[in-house]
Amino acid sequence: MTFSETSSVPGLPKIAGGPRVVLARASGAGRCRVGRYAVEVAAFEEMVLRPLAAALKNSCRRFLVINEIGKMELLAPCFAEPILACLDDPRPLAATVMLAPHPFVDRIKARQDAEVIVLTADNRDWLPEELAKRIIELAGAGRNGPSAGSPGGEKPCRGESVEA
Repeated sequence: MTFSETSSVPGLPKIAGGPRVVLARASGAGRCRVGRYAVEVAAFEEMVLRPLAAALKNSCRRFLVINEIGKMELLAPCFAEPILACLDDPRPLAATVMLAPHPFVDRIKARQDAEVIVLTADNRDWLPEELAKRIIELAGAGRNGPSAGSPGGEKPCRGESVEA
């Protein structure tokens, strides 16, 4: 399992402009394991936590997306803090979380500002488009409605324009 800017494997995470880094190996020994995978926690922290912190600091980002909050990600001790910061951020957040019980993930699912939508065989074909529409709507208003500034609710960032 790797982060890569050029991977053609469906579902493989990508960070534009980033180097290819191994995050987990199906073979080999390792102290941190999830199923058959030996997890490279230090590589995960370097490739995921820094970009996540940068996204939180960047007010030009209209919404946040985290894919995923699961067993492998939760092996990194530093992962919980930025996740909580994303949850407390006023921008809309879309995140995938593990279905199995886990104390940290259960707290996320129980938040009053969280909506849990279970992916099923019945909704998997139409749900991505529906969620994209909802995120776009929320991003236009923020979680708490439009803020002062431009007609779209936020001041434009460098390179962006706002139409009246």
